[in-house]
Amino acid sequence: MTPAAKILYLVAGAALVGARLQAADRDFETFPKIDIHVHIYEDVPAFHEIMEEINIIKVLNVSVRAMTADVFEYRKVGARQLAHDHPGGFSWASTFPLWNINEPGYVGKTINVLDESFADGAIAVKVWKDVGLEVKNEHGDHIHFDDAKFDPIVEHIVANGRPVLGHLAEPIHAWRPLDEENPLHRYQLSNPQWHFYGKPEMPSYEKIIAARDARVARHPEMTFVAFHLGSMSHDVGMVDSRLAIYPNMHAGVAGRVKFLTRQSSEKVRAFFIKHQDRLMYGTDLTIETWGSRTVPVTPEENAEFKESLKKRYRDDWDYFVSEGDVDHDGFATQGLNLPTEVLEKFYYKNAQRIIPGL
Repeated sequence: MTPAAKILYLVAGAALVGARLQAADRDFETFPKIDIHVHIYEDVPAFHEIMEEINIIKVLNVSVRAMTADVFEYRKVGARQLAHDHPGGFSWASTFPLWNINEPGYVGKTINVLDESFADGAIAVKVWKDVGLEVKNEHGDHIHFDDAKFDPIVEHIVANGRPVLGHLAEPIHAWRPLDEENPLHRYQLSNPQWHFYGKPEMPSYEKIIAARDARVARHPEMTFVAFHLGSMSHDVGMVDSRLAIYPNMHAGVAGRVKFLTRQSSEKVRAFFIKHQDRLMYGTDLTIETWGSRTVPVTPEENAEFKESLKKRYRDDWDYFVSEGDVDHDGFATQGLNLPTEVLEKFYYKNAQRIIPGL
């Protein structure tokens, strides 16, 4: 390719990318999307094909689970490698160890782990629900996110300009009797360790939420993204109240759109319009080989994977975009018919502004 031809090629390519980013025609396949909440630890070509087919311009690949060193390392390495191999489509968020929290020198060791991840390109840090629900101090008491031990760690994250991504607590239904009307009923049946009804030794929902709020209040300069609508997805009024109190808090919807569909569409729509600069899209998609999970390999598996995943993104899209009756994952509800400018912020513009590096 001649130098002149190369220049024309680059200009044309830049124009094409710009056109895709400017798309505002509410077409599912072409509307730009950033998924701020995935857990992908294996390089699966079928997912790259999906990204191209429905214009997912970037994903934030989140490391999670810090109670055992083997799981921690597997997910960190996988997320980091995908960001290195596919920097145009993947960014990654690190997390920090918890299995060694009661060992001497924990804070210094943790800061070193974080610094290594920042040097490797991590643009954010995830705090998972094992804080509050699983990790304990030397006396056997649950450690919450407002514990003073986390003060220097959070301060270090903030000083390095990284947002904190928080999945703390679970939906309030986890503390209630099993109920088939609960959108996560099947999940709780198959994951009884995350269902706390009748387990008085477990911290209360209110305690974990209060500890999260206390941490956010303690660091007004921290950018805090409340994943899963801050585990308050059963009532957008609760999310609204926190966003009103804490200007440094934002929220992602991943894994909790089902809860939104069970609430008044008028109330949810008003919430999205009111907080249109604070909300971000995500799916909580997981692709890994850890445990019993597998990744698609054969042509048949890849086709099934792509069809299922495209439906997952499409169901969410139809709910946010459509007016009138909508089927969301088999549940009849009313679409939100969000204005195009709100959709642009929700699907990609807020993520680019709130989480530097996306």
